[in-house]
Amino acid sequence: MPLGKHHIRYGAVGLVAVALVIGLAIAFIAASAALAAEHALHANLLVLDLVREYVVDHQGAWPRSWTDLEQLPAREGAGLRWPADAEEVRRYVAVDFAAEPDKLATQSVDQFDAIQPIGPCYILDGEVAVFLDGIRQTRQGDVRRLPQ
Repeated sequence: MPLGKHHIRYGAVGLVAVALVIGLAIAFIAASAALAAEHALHANLLVLDLVREYVVDHQGAWPRSWTDLEQLPAREGAGLRWPADAEEVRRYVAVDFAAEPDKLATQSVDQFDAIQPIGPCYILDGEVAVFLDGIRQTRQGDVRRLPQ
């Protein structure tokens, strides 16, 4: 039995509907990934800033726990409040609390792994480079000029 024009129309409408659903699903997944990467970026920037402040306040010593960072003054920015949102920050950032600042001071941006995003994150290379420069300065005893 040959296909009628109405069968072809229904098939075409069905294909368009399936393509639309697939397109919407892809858009939703992409938007969700971008939002997660944005949250991770801001959480990692916050932690880089917290660790920088800790290192300055403790004459070059590296923090040994999240509790050490939670003792720093409260702050807000980019939708995160510290330390109120500490749990959320921990979901997006891994910190090596056993890291040695002397070793970090010799690392390049590509080698640096003491503070890392968990999951997708936008690129932090520029901020990490500034952070590492600051670590190098603390190793030389010059914490006054540590980049902000």
